[in-house]
Amino acid sequence: MKKQLCWIGALTSFWVLIVNAPSIFGWHPMEGFSGLVITFFLGYCAIILVAQVFSALTAIRSLLEDLVDSKRNSRRVLFRTEQPFTAPEE
Repeated sequence: MKKQLCWIGALTSFWVLIVNAPSIFGWHPMEGFSGLVITFFLGYCAIILVAQVFSALTAIRSLLEDLVDSKRNSRRVLFRTEQPFTAPEE
């Protein structure tokens, strides 16, 4: 949970930097209706990107857990098998 909060915090701070960078440097690409369209498009792309990153991290985590579990569980090996006793045929 702590790692997820760190990721969320890092992504939020990156987003704040990206949103405020044009105003700091005096650029104005986000003015008017076209700026609104650009903002919605970039927001949609960011949602898709974050969803893909979290699903990839989940897949990697489950893969690593499977590898660790397979190393922990040892297989029992029978060195000698006992034959059931059968009566000789008459």
